[in-house]
Amino acid sequence: MTDWIGGTLDTLNVWRKSEGIPDGALERIVSGLEITGRNEISRYAAPRDPTLFFPGLTAKAWWSPEEFDWSRKVTEALPDMVAELAMAGGVRTGQIQNQFTDGGNWSVLYLTCMGRKDEQGAAAFPATWKALSAVPGATTAGMTYFSAIEGGTHILPHTGFTNGHLRCHLTLASSDECRIRVGDETRTWDPGGLLIFDDTYEHEVWNDSADKRLVLLFDIFHPELEKEETEALKIVFKCYRKHYMRSYWKTVLSPGDAGRRQVSAQT
Repeated sequence: MTDWIGGTLDTLNVWRKSEGIPDGALERIVSGLEITGRNEISRYAAPRDPTLFFPGLTAKAWWSPEEFDWSRKVTEALPDMVAELAMAGGVRTGQIQNQFTDGGNWSVLYLTCMGRKDEQGAAAFPATWKALSAVPGATTAGMTYFSAIEGGTHILPHTGFTNGHLRCHLTLASSDECRIRVGDETRTWDPGGLLIFDDTYEHEVWNDSADKRLVLLFDIFHPELEKEETEALKIVFKCYRKHYMRSYWKTVLSPGDAGRRQVSAQT
């Protein structure tokens, strides 16, 4: 995993100099890449288990929507999102990731993946994209997709990619029989509500109802990151994608409708 780190650090240094950014402004990003490159994440991040770790950021499993000034506006846009999803035909049944799921069916419809925009997916949801574009990182910090979990589905415990972002679930449809555990605390989705959590903590999902649980999932940059750091992270993610995920795009962001819809996902 770590053979991409050196080239990424070189790319960041060239970018920093071209933008006139002081060396120390990216200390946290550089330190995190070095920790990752030395395979020392467990030393700094436990009990979390990210693939890419950055030090000095507040760590807690659950965050309150009231901590973010954009949360009210994005929830107010929910009716438009629901209407657009209905016009698109909803989230169709797709593949499940067997390494995460021990039964049921979990399907997604991508707008972005690892910070890379799905041009056709985003174009089909202009109101959704407009609302998310006002949220720091919602279209650039990681994943953005509609996620549908059918009744009887259990997503096994797993952890996310990086503590440099937080994960958000804007709830379109759910019930009390659908629940998510992050760390030691389990919560349910309230229709119209917003859940925000650090997905580098172990988490798992159950839908014990007969109905579909449907959310708009999007990542945001950790709120303690400075602007220069979030711009640097976009470069880091691009380097990671280029090194590891070329074949993945053929499945996740293929030109065809089936490639976008019938695809494996992350929570």
